Amino acid sequence: MGDAVRVVGKSIFESYRRLRFTMILTLFWWLCSLPLLTLFPASAGLLHALYRRSEGDEREAWALFKEGIALHGWAALRLFGLNLFVCGPGAVYFFVLSSARESMGIPGTLLMWGLLYVLLMWTLLQLYLLPQRVVTGRGEWRTLLKQAYLHVSLHPLHSSCLLLLLAGLTVVSVLIPLLLITAWPVLIGQALNYGVLHRLHGVSLDVSWRGMWKTWR
Repeated sequence: MGDAVRVVGKSIFESYRRLRFTMILTLFWWLCSLPLLTLFPASAGLLHALYRRSEGDEREAWALFKEGIALHGWAALRLFGLNLFVCGPGAVYFFVLSSARESMGIPGTLLMWGLLYVLLMWTLLQLYLLPQRVVTGRGEWRTLLKQAYLHVSLHPLHSSCLLLLLAGLTVVSVLIPLLLITAWPVLIGQALNYGVLHRLHGVSLDVSWRGMWKTWR
């Protein structure tokens, strides 16, 4: 759980440290995500821009965002389709099973809990699939799925805590609309990127807030 908290802390720190970049990139993400079909390509562009900036690339936000969509947009769109294929029927079938659980007996109950496990595991995999693709710059989805599954299986507590923390961050952002429209996507994106970077490359999650209260100085 400690690493999950540090990942979110690093996300907040980096988003605040580059506040102007955060706000501009958030605007691009909202504009490009309005048609839900483009949600995943826009997220790929955001993750790529954040990763390149963390590597020292000082190009403008739009250039990095556009490059990310060009490099990873099609792959992200396929992931969006895969999510629809898994989550859509899965959620419907789970609702049907839960409604008819008493009439189906023990087999129906076991099937319902098995389906719930699949849906929860699939949700946890989303923490790593697209960010890992962006950070590594390569990889077939079969390989990425395998690596993400291994990580979630080996570190279930970390993954679950990170998901809950990001959900909490989302709730806070919804309650504070200004935060939602100016920083929320970047906060989530930074956490996803640093979660993968820390796991793959041992990137430090240490932060120092000294002298950071005015990011424009």
